Amino acid sequence: LAIRKAMEEALEENEDVLIFGEDVGLKGGIYGITRGLMERFGERRVFDTSLNELGIVGRAEGMAYAGLKPIAEIQFRKYADEARQAIHNIGFVRWRTNNAFSAPIILRIPVGFIRGISDPWHSFSAEQEFLHMFGWKIAYPSNAEDAYYLLKEALSMNDPVIFLEHRELYFSKLAEREISEYLPFGKGRVVKRGNSLTIVSWGYTLYEALEGVKDMDVEVIDLRTLKPWDEELVFESVKKTGKLLVVHEDSLTCGFGAEIVSRVVEETFESLKIAPRRLAVPDVPIPFSQELFNLAYPTSDKIRKVVEEMLSQKT
Repeated sequence: LAIRKAMEEALEENEDVLIFGEDVGLKGGIYGITRGLMERFGERRVFDTSLNELGIVGRAEGMAYAGLKPIAEIQFRKYADEARQAIHNIGFVRWRTNNAFSAPIILRIPVGFIRGISDPWHSFSAEQEFLHMFGWKIAYPSNAEDAYYLLKEALSMNDPVIFLEHRELYFSKLAEREISEYLPFGKGRVVKRGNSLTIVSWGYTLYEALEGVKDMDVEVIDLRTLKPWDEELVFESVKKTGKLLVVHEDSLTCGFGAEIVSRVVEETFESLKIAPRRLAVPDVPIPFSQELFNLAYPTSDKIRKVVEEMLSQKT
């Protein structure tokens, strides 16, 4: 509802805003996020496309060059691979034209699992692939209020923005939590204060982390955006605690956690009491079986176990 509200307000405030993608019009999206928008604003501004991700991204790029503000949806994260080259090239536009042109599109992409119906294709994450694409900004909110404000801010930017929305949080009460203050794009949030260890996470795994350490003296940071990400907030926390664990849903190898650990080691090495660690999905597809899913996913029990090990390590 928060994402729909942000898009509805954008349609009301700016005639140049258009929303399109597979099933976003008549059906209102497979998750109901755009439900009712086509009926209210008409087929010219909210409409369905063919099953062609390259066509969706290319259409959005052309519209942006013409001065429009397209919000395009890729139905599932894995489907974005069909348009990878086009997405990559959009990020180069301002650089390639010496800032004469820009393509400030919003690319909404549902990512991650839905409990009980996960599978290797629809539950794909792999946000790290987008982080290699120059010129893009990337949001990955964990709650409704951040989703609303980050999307509103993204609509005001002159850069293209990839807006990642975790599928489980569409339906979870966890995402409805109240937020005490507005934070701008690129700023993370400390959602739990602590002094003994720092956990950095984003999206759904943030809640697994909060559950795993709810009665422990552990600080938990929600990054909120991955590009840019709030390095200063993380560095400040690690300098205080001396210990770092990064938790994410993406695969372990070359996941964004590796970049965070690398930067922390570069910038706060003397403050570290033990080696930083990562906890993520091993290099396997997300299983359909719930039992196998629990084995692969960084659950609260696994997070707690790793934190206990880290806290017990001699410094």
